[in-house]
Amino acid sequence: MDPAQYRLTISREEQGCIACLSATSPPPRHRYGRMVRPQVVIQAMTRSLAIHVFTRITVDHGVGGGMEQHLQQLAEGLAERGHTITVVTTAHPAGLREIGRDGVRFLFLPGTTPGTYSRQWWRASRAVLGALPRADILWSQSVGARSVAGAPGVPPAVAWMHGTTMSLWRTGRTQLAADPSPRMLLAVARQGLAGVRSIWQARRSHFAAIIAPSRQQARDVAWEFGVPVDRVAVIYNAADTTHFRPDPEAGRRLRAEAGLSEDSPLLLFVGRLVAPKGAETALTVLRSLRQEGQDAHLWIVGTGPESARLQAESDDLGHAVRFWGFQPTERLPAFYNAADLTLMPTRYDEAFSLVVVEALACGTVLLASNRGGNLEAVEDGISGRLLPATNPGVWSQVVSVLLHDPAQRRAFSVAARRRAEREFSLMRMLDQAEALFVEVANGR
Repeated sequence: MDPAQYRLTISREEQGCIACLSATSPPPRHRYGRMVRPQVVIQAMTRSLAIHVFTRITVDHGVGGGMEQHLQQLAEGLAERGHTITVVTTAHPAGLREIGRDGVRFLFLPGTTPGTYSRQWWRASRAVLGALPRADILWSQSVGARSVAGAPGVPPAVAWMHGTTMSLWRTGRTQLAADPSPRMLLAVARQGLAGVRSIWQARRSHFAAIIAPSRQQARDVAWEFGVPVDRVAVIYNAADTTHFRPDPEAGRRLRAEAGLSEDSPLLLFVGRLVAPKGAETALTVLRSLRQEGQDAHLWIVGTGPESARLQAESDDLGHAVRFWGFQPTERLPAFYNAADLTLMPTRYDEAFSLVVVEALACGTVLLASNRGGNLEAVEDGISGRLLPATNPGVWSQVVSVLLHDPAQRRAFSVAARRRAEREFSLMRMLDQAEALFVEVANGR
């Protein structure tokens, strides 16, 4: 099996078995879309695993970022497939000690700082491992299990990375290009020094396997951990394509609820409101469109420290811009379907953005910055457009052209949905993760 891309291997004979089953009656589906098949067909399902997850943060900490959502969807999906999942994390903001949800057990360690790596976290996570029933493997979200991985008597640990020091350094260079102020220079310098320490710690860690969400990240991770790149498996982040799907009617309903006509051009920004995410670029694009005389609107979905400043700076746009704040996953497909274009002008060197795969799955026309995992997610000129993160003028130009070209938007939409179904479905990610975890547990 290729270590850089884990897939389930099914023989021709087994494919015939599946075909025979399908010919008689359609087998039932799991919530996440996986066909229920005999255990002899899928070798990865011949055993149920006990998996302990170590992570500094979850959605229960009040953060709905990519790493937190990834943990939630993968843990729930694996639990539904019969695996026992226990998530060990930092203290709950409200002081809760334990939560059970969708077959997953969450343990919050008291005395640790919520959502943050700390000495208390490293000590407490080592202590709790000894009190838990023995696991088959440990799953480390980024380096959450660093303090226990490779220790004597500890199950093999898999590190699922969601960012690297190299990514942070590249992001820092981009931020300095956009804002060469002393304040930004100091922030980037501090980030650089912290990165040196992260690399030193990574090269002293002992993970049995490492996963990255893109090929670029795999190269970065290999360098950071000091291992050959073929030791890093690539498993793309995913969207539940049965939930995130084209649904024009849901989009029309949301527009009607918001008092926006179906004819008004609508731009969408989804993400944390921090400077590098590029919401300001979306505002710049909107101003340009309205100066052209277009009745364009912008919806911004998300919260963050820049929220108040962005709202103040967009006063001149009046009703044309609307800040929706945080929206739960259940409501997001309606936003993607309501929009004519989704903009992701991030200056971050993102590992592999969930916003990108969600937008593609909904068939929304996506414009993303040409950096990080976006380069692998979006086929420029086929399933969307890739644009320079630091050039708002180019974004304004491309958006204006696309809003006047409905045929091109339809072509992008169809290609985006096909790409999401083929490469970025949740079923595919679960299959690949399950296969890798079983191989590690079996000592391969």
